[in-house]
Amino acid sequence: MKLIPKIILLSLTILLFNCSTEKDQFLEINGKTVGIDSKSILLIKAGQYPDSDSIIEIPITDGKFYYKTKLDFPESVELFLGEAKNQGGRYMPLFLNNEKIDLTIYSEEEFDKNQVIGGKLNSEYKKYKENYDNKFNSRIKPLQDSISLLFENDQYHSDKAKLLYAELRKAKSHDEKIIIYEKLGDLKEANQH
Repeated sequence: MKLIPKIILLSLTILLFNCSTEKDQFLEINGKTVGIDSKSILLIKAGQYPDSDSIIEIPITDGKFYYKTKLDFPESVELFLGEAKNQGGRYMPLFLNNEKIDLTIYSEEEFDKNQVIGGKLNSEYKKYKENYDNKFNSRIKPLQDSISLLFENDQYHSDKAKLLYAELRKAKSHDEKIIIYEKLGDLKEANQH
């Protein structure tokens, strides 16, 4: 065989191998939970409503969960425990790409202990968050303590806002909730929240 056909054959082999490995890459999430009775975790994209939109819900079985899919492009989601679908709750940001991610999810009270291993964007976010926390936590802590005290004494929201939040908990349809969210927004703009 001549040298040029060998080079062409080698180049084609490399090209086909590279193409096939890119097409065969998937997002793969392996996870476990610690101290959680939740039946699922939710991955909610920006602009989605957990109670009315089609969201990703991953079942938890015996403290473990698994999810695999092919993404067309990287996505940012908020990870919630399954109960948040009906009652809201704490979330953590998660960046998805066609790569393997290992998660350890704790109860909402200990959500700060959640661990994300894998994913370039998740690693970059972790570095950013650590840098931010190192610079600002000492400044923010007194404010957070004050806010916590207001919550404990039921003084964080105005009486008008408390009534609207009570209506929000009772609202059954998405349309009802939108109206209440707008009223809450109006209260915030008027500094009456």
